[in-house]
Amino acid sequence: ANAPYKETLTGYDDYIKIGINPKKLVMGVPWYGYDYTCLNLLEDRVCTIPKVPSWRDSCGITSGHQVPYKVIMKQVNSSVSGSHWDKDQQAPYYNYKDSSGHFHQVWYDDPQSISLKAAYIQKRGLRGIGMWHANCLDYSGDAVAKQQTE
Repeated sequence: ANAPYKETLTGYDDYIKIGINPKKLVMGVPWYGYDYTCLNLLEDRVCTIPKVPSWRDSCGITSGHQVPYKVIMKQVNSSVSGSHWDKDQQAPYYNYKDSSGHFHQVWYDDPQSISLKAAYIQKRGLRGIGMWHANCLDYSGDAVAKQQTE
């Protein structure tokens, strides 16, 4: 997932456990997703990705690349799968086929996944929530852009 729910909350819980005042913590939520090229796509859900050794990335993000939210919102509706919801990651994703015939899986956050994180922030008394990469939204005047920015 883009910002896995359980792992994200565990990180904040760990800071609180070591004595960091929750009022000093702000959760950053990404306004971008990650696009992974699938080695195989099984049953429209399981995308196997290449293992890429990385000392700083145990989540496999280096095998994917960032995609701005504005691109995701335009691409999800024309994807081969439409948006799916992963109940374990508490996050949406979709699959698409590129012009070379390769399948991709894109994980991102949306209002539903962000609202779950916002509920945690309220419950734990964190300082707040902030966006990460505001330039990933589409600020043009088309209908999809207006929906993103209103």
